[in-house]
Amino acid sequence: MNPFFQHIEFLLLRHDCVVIPGLGAFIVNMVPAHIDYEKRVVTPPSRSLMFNQAVALDDGLLANSIARKNSISFEDARQIVVRHVALFKEELEKSGKASVGNLGTLSMGEEGNIIFSPAESNFFSPFAIGYASIPLQFHSDSTDPQQESENTQSSDRRFNLRITPTFTKIAVMVAVILTVVITVILNPLPSDNREQRASVVPVESILKSTPATPAIEKSIHVTDSIPAPAIKEESEPAIPNHYIIVATFRSAKEAEEYATKNSTSEFQLSAIPSRKVTRVAVAASDNKAELQKELNSRTISSKFPKAWIWSRN
Repeated sequence: MNPFFQHIEFLLLRHDCVVIPGLGAFIVNMVPAHIDYEKRVVTPPSRSLMFNQAVALDDGLLANSIARKNSISFEDARQIVVRHVALFKEELEKSGKASVGNLGTLSMGEEGNIIFSPAESNFFSPFAIGYASIPLQFHSDSTDPQQESENTQSSDRRFNLRITPTFTKIAVMVAVILTVVITVILNPLPSDNREQRASVVPVESILKSTPATPAIEKSIHVTDSIPAPAIKEESEPAIPNHYIIVATFRSAKEAEEYATKNSTSEFQLSAIPSRKVTRVAVAASDNKAELQKELNSRTISSKFPKAWIWSRN
């Protein structure tokens, strides 16, 4: 098999979109599990593969994979991609169709568009990774009408429980005993009877024996509360929404090394991390129109002819 297509298959297992520069992009769609009531089976989750000819702008993902696999520079890997795409287009124009490894075939349509036909037994099939359809058995299929009628009759039966007078007396006695026990536990008797005795000393003698103590007045000074100094909140720097991208890498370390190596006094490159890849930008702004003018300027286009604009949202 062509190693070029092996890189595409490898990337499709880890990414939802793999761009072949100048040709198009393979896009993976997730198909959730669902119930087929007509066939009475549960279909497992799967992934469907489609091809979009309009998405052909190089994002550096394929070249980066080839560079890491062959231990070569990013620019050399990009040249390999360009050569393989040129050979593939030539075969497509001559034969009318060309194989894309285990993914399927690409063919030319009547209007010059490219049509993708996925392979029947590709690695995106749920059966290729061990998933299989599960047959269903509905409740109505397994229920016997005669058994159901017997169950209905048995549920309608009534049971009578006879309570004798002896059982009633025993239940009342148990309830009384439990009430007494709970009362004793919650309200225990005092251990010392002396605490419950009334004082025999006359009230007048108590008043005479108690010396009068002068009331002491205390002055309370309320100090005015000193307000705490306000803490100034430092505002976080705003993150631009649009960037001019010159390269894309799988790891942040490779992107930072590329930015450090290729930065000049005129062009300061910076690594912009995202969810799956790290891109290297030469300029950033919240105004996409101004950034587009800068991209089309002679300064940027001459230094970075394959630069493009990437937006966060």
